[in-house]
Amino acid sequence: MLAVREPLGDWHCNDDTNGTDPLVRLERPTYGTYGIWVGTYGVSPEQPATLYISEVVAGWDGVTYPAEGPNLTLLEQEMRFQDMFGPPAQGRIELRTGFLPDPYTATVIARGSRAAFDGCPGFIGGEPDFLVPFTAGGYPLLFTTYSDTDTVLVVQGPDMRFACDDDSFGHDPLVRYDTPGTGVYAVWIGTYSQSPDVPGVRLEISERSDLRQ
Repeated sequence: MLAVREPLGDWHCNDDTNGTDPLVRLERPTYGTYGIWVGTYGVSPEQPATLYISEVVAGWDGVTYPAEGPNLTLLEQEMRFQDMFGPPAQGRIELRTGFLPDPYTATVIARGSRAAFDGCPGFIGGEPDFLVPFTAGGYPLLFTTYSDTDTVLVVQGPDMRFACDDDSFGHDPLVRYDTPGTGVYAVWIGTYSQSPDVPGVRLEISERSDLRQ
């Protein structure tokens, strides 16, 4: 049997799709880390098996996706994020280096329904809370929140890698890119413990190195 955990925490399992062999098929897989458990139907000693992972489906020609990262336009990157996760839950702001006022500030809701992915602490919502198309310059890029609640931040940058933080400033997180790239940043505002939505959190995005100092 197979059990597969998706990056956003959803589980899929199967036993006998092909005779006694299982098959788990994800029609719209998301970017991230997948956990895979290979087991047996009954309690038994360990058994040798061959695991296959494929994008090839018989009778299907497949889809060719554009190149990653800086080879994509901001619009193409944003469409890619929305294809993976859906529209942002709380907003979108396009920023260019030197933006004013700095920091950009928004009042948001910290959502804590799903375990954060890729080894990040805390709990977040399913889709990003904010999408931030950003044209970089010679400054760092910082994300932080202010709240009475123990919040967490998870940010996925244009290279599709995750950065996250919990308690850089008391219970407030800060994610900093010293040399940010031009592209779309997906931002999740979550809570350290699984909890109902927490309103009244202040999100700040800045190029100021002295933010929170």
